[in-house]
Amino acid sequence: MPLSDTTLPRIGALVPAGNVTFEPDLWRDLGGHATVHSHRVATRRAYPTECAESMIEANVAAVTGAALLARIRPDALAYGFTTASFFEQRAGAMQLRGRLQEEAGCPVVLPSLAILDRLTELSAWRVSVITPYPSWNNEVLHAFLEDAGTKVMNLVGDTRPAPQSPPLWTQTPREIFEHVMRHADRRADAVLLPCTAWRAREAVPYLLAELAVPVITANQATILSLMRAAHLPLPGFLAGPAHRNEASAHGTAAAKAG
Repeated sequence: MPLSDTTLPRIGALVPAGNVTFEPDLWRDLGGHATVHSHRVATRRAYPTECAESMIEANVAAVTGAALLARIRPDALAYGFTTASFFEQRAGAMQLRGRLQEEAGCPVVLPSLAILDRLTELSAWRVSVITPYPSWNNEVLHAFLEDAGTKVMNLVGDTRPAPQSPPLWTQTPREIFEHVMRHADRRADAVLLPCTAWRAREAVPYLLAELAVPVITANQATILSLMRAAHLPLPGFLAGPAHRNEASAHGTAAAKAG
């Protein structure tokens, strides 16, 4: 094999300290097309549940992390903290993206804004939202989506009194599949599964085989926007309007997940 004389594009990733899903999903879809370089983002103090104060502190840490990742000269950067990107509504998300881009020196993708882009691309104005979140996250997510012009048909998350352990974002793909199938509103134009720590991306082909609408996850929307920002070739399941290619490839396996 001849020695390579090329350099792959570099993707920066700001990852919440306890998130073990965002990076594997990035590598799964970007491997061979780009290299991924991560920085963990954490708050200085521990919070019993996520709240506005913890999101503000996380975003301050993210800006610092973006400045550090700038040293690798990334082609694009993603901040993998969905709630931290939507809790101050769309205007707050755009301001945060601007701050991160200024520090990183490259295009920055936020999950919340990537989700809105995907919903617009699919003309999905009525959305069924299934989350692993407790009440506060769901309330600010609902406000974010409605403020952006999206009709939330239903929004179902973790209905247990907070805080609970383990959090629902530690669910297995099978548990996610069952959770979504119990609560998805099939009248919607799309089913939205936010949270970059949730292994929802692995459940997508099985859900598509059962649901008659597109399924959008925070990680898939983020990766699609990242690949566009870094001018990378799009995999078939991301390029398609409803991920139909991936659905057909795994359609027969859906019954086993039930």
